[in-house]
Amino acid sequence: MKSIFIKSILWARVSTKVQAEEGYSLSAQVKLMKDHADRKNLTIVRRFIVPESASGKQERKEFQKMLEYLKLHPEIKVLLCEKVDRISRNFRDAVKLDDWLNENEERQIHFVKQNLVIHKNSKSHEKFQWDIYLVLARQYSNNLSEETRKGLGEKAAQGWYA
Repeated sequence: MKSIFIKSILWARVSTKVQAEEGYSLSAQVKLMKDHADRKNLTIVRRFIVPESASGKQERKEFQKMLEYLKLHPEIKVLLCEKVDRISRNFRDAVKLDDWLNENEERQIHFVKQNLVIHKNSKSHEKFQWDIYLVLARQYSNNLSEETRKGLGEKAAQGWYA
């Protein structure tokens, strides 16, 4: 019997350039998703690998490229991601992903590490999980920004930038 493979793309992102340069986090994400794809009969046709912060311009540009790629290739039904905070830490991006999902009942996002698959007809508790993970990611990002500003303010107060 012939196996049917569903086309998918992979999204991997690290938060810092140091993580990208050390190479441990991106490769671990890719391996986790590749193993998942093999178990689920998914064929990864494209990889988007982003070695930048979620607020970095490169990450936003790559996210837009990924969305455009999905629009140009409607045969791709699955987006693989390690976990919610790797692909989005803001509501604007989550809405774009949700729009992509809702255009076709066959489309799915697999958050592999969180064992969460989201699609147009997801149960309310699954959508709730996604929402909670998104809110937690957003809070983490907001807190990090706040702590960075506080630290820079303290350095300025101590004369580091004179």
